[in-house]
Amino acid sequence: MNRRKKKAESHENHERWLITYSDLITLLMIFFVVMYSMSKLEVAKFEQIKVSLMDALSTNDSMIEGVGVAKSGNTEKTQEGGDEKNKQYAKQQEEEKKLQNFLKEIEKYIKANHLEDVVELEEVPRGVQISMKDKILFDFGKADLKPESKMILDKISNLLKDLPHPLSIEGHTDNRPVLPSSPFKSNFDLSTARANSVLEYMVNQHQIDPKRLRIVGYGEYKPVYKNDTEEHRQANRRVVIVVLRPEYDLK
Repeated sequence: MNRRKKKAESHENHERWLITYSDLITLLMIFFVVMYSMSKLEVAKFEQIKVSLMDALSTNDSMIEGVGVAKSGNTEKTQEGGDEKNKQYAKQQEEEKKLQNFLKEIEKYIKANHLEDVVELEEVPRGVQISMKDKILFDFGKADLKPESKMILDKISNLLKDLPHPLSIEGHTDNRPVLPSSPFKSNFDLSTARANSVLEYMVNQHQIDPKRLRIVGYGEYKPVYKNDTEEHRQANRRVVIVVLRPEYDLK
């Protein structure tokens, strides 16, 4: 009895694939019927599609021509922008070259005239700084240029004429208050007046373009040393001419 039952079950399992096969054949037949019906196009519809395609292609041709012109225009603009950047870079390089030549000339002049004790030269990110101690420029507490100061300012001004760079003239004092008899109200006032005296000399005697110049009075608030000795206070009393790189110009 058990053997017969097992054989019957085995026979039923072998015949189940026929159901799957018949389902597959049915699906294939439906697929081909759908494909055949889709392939039957009416002639009128086909003509409409053909006309639409022709119109689309002719429109694309005109668009491509338009794009070609636009691309050409963009290329020209790009080239113009590149040329402008190259010109700007070349200009900056030329200005930097002139600044370095100026630095060398001033350094030579200071050494040749043994001015190291009263004139300091330094290159910093914003440009070239020429720091002149007040004792070579002014009498104590005053803002009128001493006669001996004009020789140095003449040399500096003559060299600056060849430069396009903006110039900042900056006055500094020590921390001692101005005398009661002084015409200046404060160290700010004194430092600004001294910077202005240098500016006016450069403009009036050497025709330095005033548009290139500005003055700043820092008073006692930007010392190079602590005001703890006479030597340090003397170093703090100074006028600095800064030949600015264009990117540091405050317009």
